[in-house]
Amino acid sequence: MCGYAAPKIETVRIGVIGLGMRGSEAVRRLSYIDGLEIIALCDKYPDRVAAAQKTLEEMQRPKAKEYTGDEGWKALMRKQ
Repeated sequence: MCGYAAPKIETVRIGVIGLGMRGSEAVRRLSYIDGLEIIALCDKYPDRVAAAQKTLEEMQRPKAKEYTGDEGWKALMRKQ
């Protein structure tokens, strides 16, 4: 793979699964990166997803699709 370079991606889209202490702070840190869009948020607990949505709003980022519950991560993986 020496010398390999992947083509540039204009917008990198990610989903964040797990919005506890590290995940919620990751949403804030990722919001500073130009060319990155958080398109999905997932946690077992809906209040954590709501808090992460509020962070996106504070950072003037678009709202992400929400996934919650024990099987939320599976739904996120199927949709993305």
